[in-house]
Amino acid sequence: NSQRTATRQQRRYRRSRKGAIIVLSAILMIMMMAMLAFTIDLGYMYTMESQLQRSVDAAALAGAGSLVNGDDESNEKVVEYLVRNPVGRNVVYSGSADMSDSISLFMQEHSDDLEVKLGHWDADTATFSESGDQPSTVSVKMTYANNPLFFARFLGNDRFTISAESIAMYQPRDILVVLDFSGSM
Repeated sequence: NSQRTATRQQRRYRRSRKGAIIVLSAILMIMMMAMLAFTIDLGYMYTMESQLQRSVDAAALAGAGSLVNGDDESNEKVVEYLVRNPVGRNVVYSGSADMSDSISLFMQEHSDDLEVKLGHWDADTATFSESGDQPSTVSVKMTYANNPLFFARFLGNDRFTISAESIAMYQPRDILVVLDFSGSM
């Protein structure tokens, strides 16, 4: 008799737990989808940030490399390289378009977001200082505001802003050519 009661209790317990896995699966599925959405948005933000840093680095190096041609040439190279290295969907220049048109369009859209400074780099204090006499360093800072997010809209945040800064210095190199006419080398 006691065995029958134990068996009946086990059956009742099993019947009362039927469908519990469906409820747990639904809750876990919602949590998993939320984590997936968060991961996609976060990955997009980091991708945009690395693309902007790449673009600003290239612009600063191009600007520093053309400092020997003057300040205006350096500023033009900075903007040209920002146009040539687009961030996200902000493609202004396609290989077939005229570069000057692309640069003017870029400056119309991003003139307030771009900051280019010419000056000198102090290696001892690791600081950049602006000065007008023969600059050797270019500092480029770019900000992209109002970039769209995909899934964070459901949480009330649908935009994000990224910013990157890069400093590049032009260092002339001394080149020495040794001609060994005696054959001793």
